[in-house]
Amino acid sequence: MAISSNTLFHFTKEFKYLKQIIEEGLWPRYCIEKKWNGKDLAIPMLCFCDIPLSQVKDHIDEEKGYGCYGIGISKSFARDNKITPVTYLYQGSVMGNKIEYYISNYTTPSDNLKKMDFEELMLYYVKKVSGYNKDSELKRKFYNEREWRYVPQISKDIHLEILTGDYDEESIKNENSQRTAKSKVKLKPEDISYIIVKEESEVKMMVEVLKKKYHNNRLLEQLYSRIISVKQIIEDF
Repeated sequence: MAISSNTLFHFTKEFKYLKQIIEEGLWPRYCIEKKWNGKDLAIPMLCFCDIPLSQVKDHIDEEKGYGCYGIGISKSFARDNKITPVTYLYQGSVMGNKIEYYISNYTTPSDNLKKMDFEELMLYYVKKVSGYNKDSELKRKFYNEREWRYVPQISKDIHLEILTGDYDEESIKNENSQRTAKSKVKLKPEDISYIIVKEESEVKMMVEVLKKKYHNNRLLEQLYSRIISVKQIIEDF
């Protein structure tokens, strides 16, 4: 059995966000990576997993996962848009210690990719092998998610931030993510491999979304065939 797929999946928790992806494109937002040398990193990015449909059940779990609504894109589209696999590190490893040492001395983020230190660039594309989501007590093995990331163009407005002390996580995400609204990744019909909805009843709702977005009957028929429900995934894969 293959441990990776020809498709990358991006999941979200509500139908309205999936609808927004179809209508407007994939929106990179600030996500928080916890506890790197006592600091948290707020990173502008889009996250994808490289997991076959037969293995995504835990990933989409409503309580412990990332949401029951998703879009599948081809890896060729990912490469064309510089969507990149992350590097996984464990604490105490040579690379892990190097990154943690860099963070301990890191103060001012670069707004110019060409002048950016390699270690700073790595901060956008590294993840711990395991850790905790948000303030959850449930530890996850992130390595199993086989994450890929899209990071928008770094600028004075869009760059990594280090968070210290007490902060409101939702405020950080919502306020900073407004800066990345113009960095959405547009999708063409041929880029979409799967559209995942939670309930069977939402298949018809998604058909209506696609009808409003596209008017080519041939393309619409192809897209209809790519809609799949979580129930189908659980029962058939």
